[in-house]
Amino acid sequence: MTEKTTKTRTIDTEEFIKTVYRLHKEKFYEQRFTFLLGAGASVSSGIPTAGKLAEKWLKEIHNERVPEADNTPLCEEWVHEHLGIESFDPENLAQHYSDIYDCHFGVHHEQGYAALEAAMESAYPSIGYAILAQFLEETKHNVVITTNFDHLTEAALAIYTNTWPQICGHESLTNLTKPKEKRPLIAKIHHDLFLSPKSDSEKVQKLSEPWKKILRSIFTRFTPIVIGYGGNDRGLMDFLNELAQTDIHGGIYWCYRKEDGKPREDICALVEKHEGCFVETHDFDYLMFCLGTQFGFGSPHNEIHEKNQKRADVFREQFNKIQEQSNLLQDKDPQDTALQNAVKENIQRTTGWWHWELLVQQEQNPDKKDALYQQGLKEFPNSPELNVNYALFFRDVHKNYDKAEEHYKRALEIQPDNADLNRRYAIFLHNIRKNIDEAKKHYQKALEIEPENVTLNNNYATFLIIFRKNYKKAEEYYKKALKIQPDNANLNSNYAIFLTNIRKNYNKAEIHYKKTLEIEPDGANSNGAYAVFLKNIRKDYDKAEQYYKKALESEPDHANNNCNYANFLAEIRKDYGKAEEYYKKALEIEPDAADLNGNCAKSLLSQGRLEEAQERVSKAWQHCSDEGQEQLGAELSFYEVVLARLEGKPEEETIALGKLKFLFTEGFERSPWDLSGVLDRMRAEGVSEEEMEFYETLAAAVSDETQVDKLEEFSKWQEVEPVPVS
Repeated sequence: MTEKTTKTRTIDTEEFIKTVYRLHKEKFYEQRFTFLLGAGASVSSGIPTAGKLAEKWLKEIHNERVPEADNTPLCEEWVHEHLGIESFDPENLAQHYSDIYDCHFGVHHEQGYAALEAAMESAYPSIGYAILAQFLEETKHNVVITTNFDHLTEAALAIYTNTWPQICGHESLTNLTKPKEKRPLIAKIHHDLFLSPKSDSEKVQKLSEPWKKILRSIFTRFTPIVIGYGGNDRGLMDFLNELAQTDIHGGIYWCYRKEDGKPREDICALVEKHEGCFVETHDFDYLMFCLGTQFGFGSPHNEIHEKNQKRADVFREQFNKIQEQSNLLQDKDPQDTALQNAVKENIQRTTGWWHWELLVQQEQNPDKKDALYQQGLKEFPNSPELNVNYALFFRDVHKNYDKAEEHYKRALEIQPDNADLNRRYAIFLHNIRKNIDEAKKHYQKALEIEPENVTLNNNYATFLIIFRKNYKKAEEYYKKALKIQPDNANLNSNYAIFLTNIRKNYNKAEIHYKKTLEIEPDGANSNGAYAVFLKNIRKDYDKAEQYYKKALESEPDHANNNCNYANFLAEIRKDYGKAEEYYKKALEIEPDAADLNGNCAKSLLSQGRLEEAQERVSKAWQHCSDEGQEQLGAELSFYEVVLARLEGKPEEETIALGKLKFLFTEGFERSPWDLSGVLDRMRAEGVSEEEMEFYETLAAAVSDETQVDKLEEFSKWQEVEPVPVS
């Protein structure tokens, strides 16, 4: 290869990456880069170079045109004589790619497209593309210009990031395309694989005017970094030569492989003209990995795992909804079996652990469910999914916590570094075992594995509030999660509730309630939470009722929303009959929910239905076992005080007052709670105003910690000894 001595500098990889990073960080100089990629960038992803494809096709042409008996070798003379390729260089087949393509496929373009598609069929983005995807998503250097037809760049973005690019794969789209600050652009100047890719010599010899227009626009703002491009198509090379030195912002960085030596003379002249420099490096992956490391990009391993897990989880969730729909249709119209049959057929086709999980979900009988889990684990003993689901089955259905823990631990033995398994086990430890310290260890391990996991940060914040009363740290985790995923509805809702109940920052809380509604305008949780806020804090009852109704329209079988609307009807509208309908519906959905039974007890007590109220209080106590339900325990104890007073049972009243004294001494977080209906009932039952002063102060202390000290003014309270609540 003839080389020409030029004034163009050649730098090594280290100097290049430091230079690019310095310019990237420059405060007073706007420097943006575009990646100009050729076929060499795709080799490690499993796509042959232009030279390799040309070699393959040339051999096929020779085999087809030379009779078996003829021993004429494939040589320069044969190529010149039979294919008419001038100045044939067997050492650089890439520069003859288009001519060889023409000779092999001629006018049969569909055959040529099929050959290209076959060559790219098994390609998968290499680590270099993983780094490139991070550049496109996270930096201002978000434009790729490529002579390649493949989908490696957009595939890398789909696999490794959460960003969707603009793709201009044909000159007819150029008028609709322009670089944007927050959206990557991929410009395929030889077209996309599925949009008549240009491989024949006539089409690649000249760049069309629409392409020239958009490339001029890009080069005035972006400095090209050329990687894996050999300059073998005249169209792009001629265009680059046409440009004046001032037409390319910041010159050109032309990267070449050290193993291949300096590029051709015409490339040297081009780089010199544009006052660029050469970068002596190795392959695409090597260069991108070094550059990505300089920019602080890490391995996207966790992100890939999280995305794949989320995709699988979303699909399973959607399939479960289809199953539920099938079950509802079966109940309403037994003759409509199309969906039911389709679900059964899909379950039979499903393989792996999920096949067994679907069979379990279809079964109603707990013993048969148990048998299916055992069969599934016999076939897939090392499935963490089946083990953890079996643990949930033991926990929720059999209430066999020892067996549940056995399977939690088995799942963690199989995958000790699975963040979600550690999270699930942490929940079991604090809710069931009351082992707060161990739960904290598993939360922290999960966060070490996936520090950016929004669900984990959200859950740990809630844990810190309930079990550690560490509000400062909890808020840090809420804010961290919101920075990662500001449009997460559940997260905004939880933070709004935290701001309401803990920080008492109602204006800021309302901002997050409204943000939740922007994200999920029809969400049952978002509308229900805002309705509670409007009722308790803003006292805007008409508006609150609108949101309660909207929440129930969205999800009629939402237990908490049915219960909260019942509270609203009883406390604000004093419509106890209608409230009872919603309480009953809530308890049909979740008959063992402690808070629902407690709320129903309050309504019954307000109506003077003492015996029924006592039944609900007793049932609520049976299920009020979780730490963090201290306020509910205080409310239930207050109802017991009132019931005992109205029924003339002073000993039972003293015990209930002792429970309240214990809970007040221990301390707990309070949220607004309206006990006025219960107090009104006491007056209606003939309790004197002198006595009522004590009960009103007691009710205020249930909802407001600052009122507790006022109880010391009453001898009735002074005489009470604390009674521990287990």
